[in-house]
Amino acid sequence: MRKLLLLSGAVCAISVSSLIFESPTSAQTMSADQELVTASKGVEALKSGQNGLAISEFTKLINANPSNCEYRTLRASAYSDSGDYQKAAADFEAAIRNGDKRPMVKDSLNNAIASSIAASVITEGKSVKDIIAAGGAALDRKDYKTALGYYNVLAGQSKPVTHQFGLYARGGVFLMMGRKANAKIDAEALIREGADNPDIRRLLSEASRSNAMAPTPVKNAKQLDPAKMTKQKDIQDYIRKRF
Repeated sequence: MRKLLLLSGAVCAISVSSLIFESPTSAQTMSADQELVTASKGVEALKSGQNGLAISEFTKLINANPSNCEYRTLRASAYSDSGDYQKAAADFEAAIRNGDKRPMVKDSLNNAIASSIAASVITEGKSVKDIIAAGGAALDRKDYKTALGYYNVLAGQSKPVTHQFGLYARGGVFLMMGRKANAKIDAEALIREGADNPDIRRLLSEASRSNAMAPTPVKNAKQLDPAKMTKQKDIQDYIRKRF
């Protein structure tokens, strides 16, 4: 269920002073050509599984463009691929604060948060029915992190009915843990996927009773140089294949 997010053509921008992830001394100047080359190197590194190199390239881009939400989601994807879910979540959260409203970013944030806080569970050799039962047993013990671990595995499955059950159960566990914003994201994802029923609506209603994340509105998008559109399109095409 890992989903890579990349350049959609828009560059989200807010005041650099509102960001805390890079110190002012780390800011670097980068020309438009250097920026595109660096982004391409980062994507190529992701394609080949060189997550460390990808993180390095996207960090350079973030240092030069601290408020760019696209580079945050790119680096978050590399962190997630490498299993560093806490850093992935931090970058997804920064992208949302910077104005990224794409549902995929929120979904990816939820996946990273669930993976970072859930207990490690062993599901190899277990059927879906066994995993559901193990998650239910953990809930009976009020062992929410273990339950989250099992349901997170189901949420990551490709079969729609299994994936959607995992999302619903994971959202319920988030709610029990007091993480209403995360429960709300899972409920909204289910509704977008067409799994809309009274139970999911109740989950959404309960989760919506707390203050939800309110992303900063996106400012005007920067226009791309037509001469660079081909290379930009190559990057976008790669990302669509990863969705």
